[in-house]
Amino acid sequence: MAPPTSLTKAAVVEFDHIESLSDPAALSSVFGALSDVEHDPAEAPSGYSNSRHESLCVTRQDGSRLLLRIKRIHIGEDWLARRTREVAPGREASLLSERSLDPVWDCFFRAHLAFAVEGNEVGLLMEDHTGFFPPDVREPLAAGKEEALLDAITSLHARFWESPVLGLPWLSKPEWYCDVLGPLQAEDDDALRGAPETIRDGVRNGWREALALLPADVRERLTQPADRLWLAWADLPKTLIHGDTKVANFSFLPGGKVAAFDWSNLGAAPSTLDLGWYLAVNSTRLARPKAEVIAHYRDLLEAKIGRALDERTWERMMDAAIVSGARMLLWSKALGLREGTAFRREDWEWWVAGLTRWSGR
Repeated sequence: MAPPTSLTKAAVVEFDHIESLSDPAALSSVFGALSDVEHDPAEAPSGYSNSRHESLCVTRQDGSRLLLRIKRIHIGEDWLARRTREVAPGREASLLSERSLDPVWDCFFRAHLAFAVEGNEVGLLMEDHTGFFPPDVREPLAAGKEEALLDAITSLHARFWESPVLGLPWLSKPEWYCDVLGPLQAEDDDALRGAPETIRDGVRNGWREALALLPADVRERLTQPADRLWLAWADLPKTLIHGDTKVANFSFLPGGKVAAFDWSNLGAAPSTLDLGWYLAVNSTRLARPKAEVIAHYRDLLEAKIGRALDERTWERMMDAAIVSGARMLLWSKALGLREGTAFRREDWEWWVAGLTRWSGR
């Protein structure tokens, strides 16, 4: 069943109560007269966060059926929300209610239809894009899908380049990304409280192995407090970034449209932080070598902002990308070396080479 793409042209509806997101009477204000609403609230949590996902099937009076999903998250109890310094009503709900950010949906297709906030709990009603997400496999994306995704990401970056809206106080700050799963958190028992055991053990053991393998000068610089690291990049141009550009957060719709989900890391930062995380978290999903992804991203961005970035600025933007990407996921790269494959060695060596160049400047 195709997603109800025409519905997202209307404004997102804000309800007073989360239960309204599955209430037939309330939903009629979004979809018109309904004959049936089938609700399945028993679906298991999704991903590594403590969010819960539920399914809805809405039948209109004319017999047409719409597949929907409700995402519930309790910000006060979610470990990832705590690590990313998110507070109620959360960045995704704030995005949906902030009119100055409406141009985001010129860059990405909007799947959101309604939301509600009750205290620290947030509910989001979205189209069900099952069938439009890429398969969850460790294989490269089709070249056309990567092209569409990079085009949407750079459109977002260009649209909000040095925009006044970047002063919104609830947006994530650049240095915060470095402390989500960074080396300073690996030995802090409270930092990862509530995270799955696989994450807690992986971060702790992975950083221990990563730091033992890194050159001493790189290790010393990489383990500085994040606010100190970012002093060197405070003057870099900033824009609005999605903040979690893993392939699993995007669906690919007919006509080359890309829908983006999970906006909880939305931030004001150098655009290359999205690029650094894209390269780090999607290492097995890249449709082309990392150097080609970087070059193509730069070409797209410069074309859309209407000017070339000077080499020194670009070099520093890429330093920030590599350092932030490494601070978030180098622990996983070290664990990957245990597989003993050429791919894992090459991936590790690429990140170390980038960190070494940065450290030597």
